[in-house]
Amino acid sequence: MSFNDLKQEGNTFFQKGDYAQANGYYDQCIKLEPTNPIGYSNKAMSLIKQGNHGLAVETCQEGLKYTSSSTKEATTIKRKLEYRLELAKRACHQGQKHSSSSSSSSSSTPVPITISEVDQLPAQYASL
Repeated sequence: MSFNDLKQEGNTFFQKGDYAQANGYYDQCIKLEPTNPIGYSNKAMSLIKQGNHGLAVETCQEGLKYTSSSTKEATTIKRKLEYRLELAKRACHQGQKHSSSSSSSSSSTPVPITISEVDQLPAQYASL
């Protein structure tokens, strides 16, 4: 399977809400083309949806290493990765704030965050 075929399969599972299955395809994309930031971006969004914010941060940071090109597509994927990195970091921060303010229970409670698919980044991220 090609990178685009794997990405499309991952996107199909993502749209169905099967993020674990989607991540499997995005992992294959990354393995096939480890310097293509699109695989990292898609995986990061799926990880955010799963509530795995720490790994989403790492995935975004890894993908950003491969966004040095100045093409329009590269700029777009870089902005997506930066936006997703910010979402994941914010969720991690909220989780830390929540856990430090709650009683000393050992269970981890997911922090709900609103995630929206966007065609255009919010203005505050457009200049990144």
